[in-house]
Amino acid sequence: MQRSQNIVVSRYDEKKLTARENLVELQMITISMLEAKLEILKRQLNNFEAIQSHLEELDESEIEGAHQANFEGCDFIVESAINKKLAEIL
Repeated sequence: MQRSQNIVVSRYDEKKLTARENLVELQMITISMLEAKLEILKRQLNNFEAIQSHLEELDESEIEGAHQANFEGCDFIVESAINKKLAEIL
């Protein structure tokens, strides 16, 4: 078990970007890339809402749970950041 956890952590560490790399990536991002990210974000929200609705049908205690508010809050923050960047580019 410990070995598999180490593999996951090391793979995660490989994908971490330094602040400088993040800045370079952000400066090089294109309008089409941002639009694609928005589309992916919308699909993820739609998928989440479909799954949440199904959970609510199975268990009424799932209605308007904290996890739903957290997900929607994160979605709002990410979408706002993407739209802000799009506005800066345009």
